[in-house]
Amino acid sequence: MESEIEKITIKRNAIKVYQAMASQKISFSLLEIGDVDKMSSKEFERFLKLLFEKRGYNVKHIGGSGNQGADLILKKFNVKTVVQAKKYKNTLNNTAIQGVVAAKGFYNCKRMIVVTNSSFTLSAKELAKSNNIELWDRKRLKEALKYTPIYLHELD
Repeated sequence: MESEIEKITIKRNAIKVYQAMASQKISFSLLEIGDVDKMSSKEFERFLKLLFEKRGYNVKHIGGSGNQGADLILKKFNVKTVVQAKKYKNTLNNTAIQGVVAAKGFYNCKRMIVVTNSSFTLSAKELAKSNNIELWDRKRLKEALKYTPIYLHELD
């Protein structure tokens, strides 16, 4: 009798999930770079927070104005990393690189990362290299999504 009740309960739950999917309340679609392009800057920061959490980091979202060049502070294995998130249509210049350098000292971080859905100018790449800053451009972000899948419903 209990196994019959269990089967009915499982079936009812499955029906609810299918109904929610059919009414588009739940989407089991994987996030793609095109979805990232449609995000606002704040949504981009929240997306990166989830991405880094899924990669095993403890993440503190700073964001907003007056953040001293930091959008996220990551911590893993007792190493703090400052992340500057730049959701852009155009190529990023030195400004984002300079900002994250300032944030490194302000937040007492060991590592620095600048993430964009776009690309970096040659000058920005050179400045990042001379300051040991990890750059995540569009290609690197697509690669991260490949190995750390995020579903659209996780961002709601």
